[in-house]
Amino acid sequence: GKPVDWWAMGIVLYEFLVGCVPFFGDTPEELFGQVISDEILWPEGDEALPPDAQHLISCLLQPDPLRRLGAGGAQEVKAHGFFAALDWTGLLRQKAEFVPHLESEEDTSYFDSERPPGPLPKSAPRP
Repeated sequence: GKPVDWWAMGIVLYEFLVGCVPFFGDTPEELFGQVISDEILWPEGDEALPPDAQHLISCLLQPDPLRRLGAGGAQEVKAHGFFAALDWTGLLRQKAEFVPHLESEEDTSYFDSERPPGPLPKSAPRP
């Protein structure tokens, strides 16, 4: 649902701005424990995020989906101070710098091959 989408946006925004995910653990249990305890490790000093960015991410990662930023709709997120200088209408009108031209819906020519060049190792699964 939508609350999960806003939470995921908080994860992605943190990763874009910090360079790593906000929650981690050596086991799934450790990871889950960190997520539910709301322990976000914020960079400090020269690496610190601007206060509005940290506040936005904290609001998006609010554990309670009913209190999470965006629970009342996208306008809540768009109105956050982090986006104050963003012209949403201009953004919608902006032309994409690159539009791929696909041969079909299955065209993957813009992606690198999943397999490195050379023969497959003997241990690789076969079709």
